[in-house]
Amino acid sequence: MRIVYTYVYEQTCFLDFPFVEFIKMIPQDLDSSVPSIVVFDDLACDTNALKDCASFFVRGSHHLNARVFFLTQNLFELYLLSYY
Repeated sequence: MRIVYTYVYEQTCFLDFPFVEFIKMIPQDLDSSVPSIVVFDDLACDTNALKDCASFFVRGSHHLNARVFFLTQNLFELYLLSYY
């Protein structure tokens, strides 16, 4: 099992998890023969990364044998603010 965690801001707690690969980009080198967990953390503010995440969710997770998690604080904040 491969665990890949994509992030925007590096945190000192990353050192506590040596079995996790911490990278600043969408993973491009997943092998479908190895099950993977991919975590996207706080990429909602970057529109390019968000588009890549959506594509990875739809296509990559199925074809690359990956389970995908998207972590965010305020997914609907921009939508709600546009009405006030």
